[in-house]
Amino acid sequence: MFCWVWAEAREKGIKQYIVRLSDEEREICDAAIKKLKGSSQKARRAWILRQVDADGPGWNDRQVAEADRCRRRTVENVRRRCVLEGFERALEGKQRSARRCRSCWTGSRRRS
Repeated sequence: MFCWVWAEAREKGIKQYIVRLSDEEREICDAAIKKLKGSSQKARRAWILRQVDADGPGWNDRQVAEADRCRRRTVENVRRRCVLEGFERALEGKQRSARRCRSCWTGSRRRS
Protein backbone atom coordinates (compact mmCIF):
# COMPACT_ATOMS: atom_id res chain seq x y z
CA MET A 1 0.00 0.00 0.00
CA PHE A 2 2.74 2.45 0.95
CA CYS A 3 4.65 1.87 -2.29
CA TRP A 4 1.50 2.42 -4.31
CA VAL A 5 0.68 5.68 -2.52
CA TRP A 6 4.26 6.89 -2.93
CA ALA A 7 4.25 6.01 -6.65
CA GLU A 8 0.92 7.76 -7.10
CA ALA A 9 2.19 10.86 -5.28
CA ARG A 10 5.34 10.83 -7.41
CA GLU A 11 3.32 10.73 -10.64
CA LYS A 12 1.18 13.65 -9.51
CA GLY A 13 4.29 15.66 -8.63
CA ILE A 14 3.56 15.88 -4.91
CA LYS A 15 6.79 16.62 -3.08
CA GLN A 16 7.70 14.06 -0.46
CA TYR A 17 10.47 16.16 1.10
CA ILE A 18 10.27 19.94 1.45
CA VAL A 19 13.64 21.72 1.52
CA ARG A 20 13.94 24.98 3.47
CA LEU A 21 17.42 26.51 3.45
CA SER A 22 18.66 29.03 6.00
CA ASP A 23 20.35 32.24 4.88
CA GLU A 24 23.75 30.76 5.71
CA GLU A 25 23.04 27.62 3.67
CA ARG A 26 21.93 29.76 0.71
CA GLU A 27 25.22 31.68 0.90
CA ILE A 28 27.19 28.42 0.93
CA CYS A 29 25.27 27.23 -2.15
CA ASP A 30 25.81 30.54 -3.94
CA ALA A 31 29.54 30.44 -3.20
CA ALA A 32 29.83 26.86 -4.46
CA ILE A 33 27.97 27.78 -7.66
CA LYS A 34 29.74 31.08 -8.29
CA LYS A 35 33.31 30.01 -7.60
CA LEU A 36 32.81 26.37 -8.59
CA LYS A 37 34.36 25.66 -5.22
CA GLY A 38 34.79 21.92 -4.86
CA SER A 39 33.83 19.39 -7.49
CA SER A 40 31.51 20.04 -10.39
CA GLN A 41 29.02 17.64 -8.80
CA LYS A 42 29.08 19.71 -5.63
CA ALA A 43 28.22 22.80 -7.70
CA ARG A 44 25.39 20.85 -9.38
CA ARG A 45 23.99 19.72 -6.01
CA ALA A 46 24.26 23.29 -4.70
CA TRP A 47 22.32 24.55 -7.73
CA ILE A 48 19.67 21.85 -7.24
CA LEU A 49 19.28 22.74 -3.55
CA ARG A 50 18.98 26.42 -4.42
CA GLN A 51 16.21 25.76 -6.96
CA VAL A 52 14.14 23.39 -4.80
CA ASP A 53 14.29 25.69 -1.76
CA ALA A 54 10.70 26.27 -0.65
CA ASP A 55 11.52 29.86 0.41
CA GLY A 56 13.28 30.52 -2.90
CA PRO A 57 12.22 29.63 -6.44
CA GLY A 58 10.49 26.43 -5.28
CA TRP A 59 10.78 24.65 -8.61
CA ASN A 60 9.43 21.14 -8.89
CA ASP A 61 11.75 18.23 -9.60
CA ARG A 62 10.86 18.01 -13.29
CA GLN A 63 11.68 21.69 -13.90
CA VAL A 64 15.03 21.42 -12.14
CA ALA A 65 15.92 18.22 -14.01
CA GLU A 66 15.13 19.80 -17.37
CA ALA A 67 17.05 23.00 -16.63
CA ASP A 68 20.10 21.18 -15.25
CA ARG A 69 19.92 18.36 -17.82
CA CYS A 70 19.97 15.62 -15.21
CA ARG A 71 17.53 12.93 -14.18
CA ARG A 72 14.53 13.69 -12.02
CA ARG A 73 15.69 10.92 -9.69
CA THR A 74 18.92 12.87 -9.07
CA VAL A 75 16.91 15.86 -7.91
CA GLU A 76 14.74 13.65 -5.72
CA ASN A 77 17.82 12.06 -4.14
CA VAL A 78 19.42 15.43 -3.35
CA ARG A 79 16.15 16.69 -1.87
CA ARG A 80 15.68 13.52 0.21
CA ARG A 81 19.27 13.54 1.45
CA CYS A 82 18.98 17.18 2.51
CA VAL A 83 15.85 16.56 4.57
CA LEU A 84 16.86 13.22 6.11
CA GLU A 85 20.65 13.51 6.46
CA GLY A 86 21.27 17.25 6.60
CA PHE A 87 22.47 20.05 4.36
CA GLU A 88 26.19 19.24 4.55
CA ARG A 89 25.64 15.61 3.60
CA ALA A 90 23.40 16.61 0.68
CA LEU A 91 25.97 19.09 -0.60
CA GLU A 92 28.93 16.72 -0.27
CA GLY A 93 27.07 13.71 -1.68
CA LYS A 94 27.11 10.07 -0.72
CA GLN A 95 30.28 8.91 1.00
CA ARG A 96 31.87 6.06 -0.89
CA SER A 97 34.04 3.40 0.67
CA ALA A 98 37.55 3.02 -0.69
CA ARG A 99 37.63 0.30 -3.32
CA ARG A 100 40.45 -2.12 -3.49
CA CYS A 101 41.49 -3.92 -6.60
CA ARG A 102 41.79 -7.70 -6.67
CA SER A 103 45.60 -7.58 -6.85
CA CYS A 104 45.70 -5.56 -3.61
CA TRP A 105 43.88 -8.36 -1.80
CA THR A 106 45.81 -11.25 -3.31
CA GLY A 107 49.19 -9.58 -3.41
CA SER A 108 49.77 -10.65 -6.99
CA ARG A 109 50.79 -8.17 -9.64
CA ARG A 110 50.79 -8.24 -13.40
CA ARG A 111 54.12 -8.19 -15.09
CA SER A 112 54.66 -5.89 -17.99
